[in-house]
Amino acid sequence: MSNFVPEKSIRDFFALLNENEIHYLLIKNICGELPGKLKGGKDLDILVHPDEITRFAKLMSENGFFYRIHPFGTEHGWKFAYGLEKHQFWQKKNSPKVFYIDVCFCLCVKSLTPKTWVPLDEKLNSRIWENQVWDNELSCPCLDEKTLFVYLFARSVFDKRGFSEKYIAEIEKRKDLIDDTEIRDLLSCIFYNFTDQLIQLAKNGKYGEIFSKFLTFKDY
Repeated sequence: MSNFVPEKSIRDFFALLNENEIHYLLIKNICGELPGKLKGGKDLDILVHPDEITRFAKLMSENGFFYRIHPFGTEHGWKFAYGLEKHQFWQKKNSPKVFYIDVCFCLCVKSLTPKTWVPLDEKLNSRIWENQVWDNELSCPCLDEKTLFVYLFARSVFDKRGFSEKYIAEIEKRKDLIDDTEIRDLLSCIFYNFTDQLIQLAKNGKYGEIFSKFLTFKDY
């Protein structure tokens, strides 16, 4: 028996949101694990517009999903800073393979302060809805390439504390964006004066040095 979540379960979830006109985006699809290579027990990450919080939760509870305690939520001592809405975590009932829906309401990362979530800069969050793109294969809206490219760096540094092979592969696929002036502007909203060094390290493929150099950077 396959260890992957059935493709139909993934497609049915997106269809549910589309049919009910939920304003949402798929945040990432690392190494093309969706729709047919999401391992059982893993989660699917989506962004739901903050105006849709109540309607989204109602839709989920009425369509075979139940609310779970988030592994990085307030119940486990995590804080949501700067007015950030706490995440939601849902599980599909009676699914052949357990999978979860991890929901946030703006792009955010784990702060270097322990157990604290912080939103990414408003400049980044304000562009995500107007620049969203449609994924024909998955039949769902997604982050645009520029936002995703910047988010991959932010997530690697703050959430992962390093660059995994999968994340490096995703960044490398989009490496032609590294010299884009808007990319630099968006990265600087997160990394400030470290941005030039980050870009140079990425250009040279020195991903393993980025996190340690960021931690020791003094001219922040």
